[in-house]
Amino acid sequence: MTAIDNRPAIQGAIDAANALGIKEIRFQAGTYVTYAAAYSTMVTCIVMRNDIRLVGPSVGTTIKVANGTFTSMISTKNRILINDGYNRTTGLDKNMGIENITFDANPSNQPADAIQGLVFTRVVNVKLRNVAANNTPGTGTMTTGDFVESFAILFSVCQNVDVDNCSTTATGIASASGMGDAYTTDISYRNCFVDGFRAQGYASYLSSNISYTNCKAYNIQSIGFNQEQCFYASYTTCIAGGTTVKKLGDGFETGVAPYTLDQNRAGAPGALQSESYGFRMLNTRGGNFISLINCTATGWSTGTGYNAGLLIQGVPGQATVTAVSSNTITVSTALFEKHMETRKVFFFGLVLRIKQYISPTQVVLNNAPSGSSVGQTITVLGAEVAVIGGTYVGNDVNIRFSETANGLIRYACRTTRIDANVNYSYNARTATPYTLIGPCGPNVQYTQASGMPVDAFLSSITLANQPSVPSSGSLIFNDFPFDVIIYLSGGTGVTASVSGTDTYYNAQYGSVPSPGQVRVPAGGRIKLVYSSAPTWEWWANN
Repeated sequence: MTAIDNRPAIQGAIDAANALGIKEIRFQAGTYVTYAAAYSTMVTCIVMRNDIRLVGPSVGTTIKVANGTFTSMISTKNRILINDGYNRTTGLDKNMGIENITFDANPSNQPADAIQGLVFTRVVNVKLRNVAANNTPGTGTMTTGDFVESFAILFSVCQNVDVDNCSTTATGIASASGMGDAYTTDISYRNCFVDGFRAQGYASYLSSNISYTNCKAYNIQSIGFNQEQCFYASYTTCIAGGTTVKKLGDGFETGVAPYTLDQNRAGAPGALQSESYGFRMLNTRGGNFISLINCTATGWSTGTGYNAGLLIQGVPGQATVTAVSSNTITVSTALFEKHMETRKVFFFGLVLRIKQYISPTQVVLNNAPSGSSVGQTITVLGAEVAVIGGTYVGNDVNIRFSETANGLIRYACRTTRIDANVNYSYNARTATPYTLIGPCGPNVQYTQASGMPVDAFLSSITLANQPSVPSSGSLIFNDFPFDVIIYLSGGTGVTASVSGTDTYYNAQYGSVPSPGQVRVPAGGRIKLVYSSAPTWEWWANN
């Protein structure tokens, strides 16, 4: 017996309201079974129009995909809801909202193995409140051509998006990701909850001005909160993992739950990988500032892998300088992007900032380098990451710094700051480079083998791991992701000048003689001038 199809009635109401200038369509409580229909290049149940809100009562309204609706396998075309102008290349749809409605993909009764949920593309002003998008199946990434990464809720090239008290769950099915955004500006997730996804709980790609507040991700196979190359992103009182993090499988296993955490989306069927994270901050290109305030990541552990509560990751972008005119520099290959204005760079022994973007091969810096700098390398440093309060415990690696290219730590944490209120307890996985910090920047006096567990650095920095006293007049960077106190003693004619992270040579924090002590901020520099060398000790300022 074929179920009654509510799609024509729902779509008809949306179209009529749009034509008549009516802005709100109200649903009574109940379950609305809907089939799908072809719409341009997609197959979808509902097409949203401009200036329309779909509103249900406080509880009890579900739009459920009918049995056998989606039949295309390994496809991104299956979608429960899209907006009218999803495939436009210019202009934007506007003013769309959904409130108090649950959407259910009904995957066990669909031939298709991948169904996108609610997908908004090129829309300005989107508001979702008390919306649930459940059971959207997805097979994983598309890297082999055989997988599709689906999202339960997705915003692409949108502006001014507000997601409040929304949830996505995928219990017992192979499902890719919960909520996500790409190339989207001004988006807020508040009081949201995702549960049971193979790939990611939340994901933001190349978006700007993103905020997550009091959001939670549980039962995620790979990454709880994934940020890749975004511009200004904040996470406040968010939770990734917890004691339930390992219960859901990725759809390939033949046994029964609980499955191990490291059977994640990146592997072929049956393969084991151990690269899963509560929070992943990948800052290879975008992003000037990323903050994590009072967040929690626990349970990202197999006991043998390198799963991390927090991963701060970046690849240094470098090029050779071919011309210098005052503070304008030209490089040999494309390196810069418009959104890198105010980004820090390391050039000719200095940390400077990009003041103005001119082209992919030319920028204006905030200060002119001294001396002959043609032929020198300029490095674009990672985004500034602030970790303020929070708890990262019970993971294979509680906080990990890494470059994506080779596992080194050098530039990923150059501008990372961890405050003294962060709780990340010592763990046993100290034999691998992933638990170490340093070198965090161009000062390569540290090696991976001589590093310390990041946990231990919060209490002290051993003499074996502090930098050696430099030659008189030379600069030394504080490459640790927190402020340090340096105690000076001995020597003759000693003056220590400390500057901040982006000034030229000014003594922003003052100068002291020996004996004495100075504070050097994370990423800051100290310069010693002396007749005979003093000795010093570095201690974490916590």
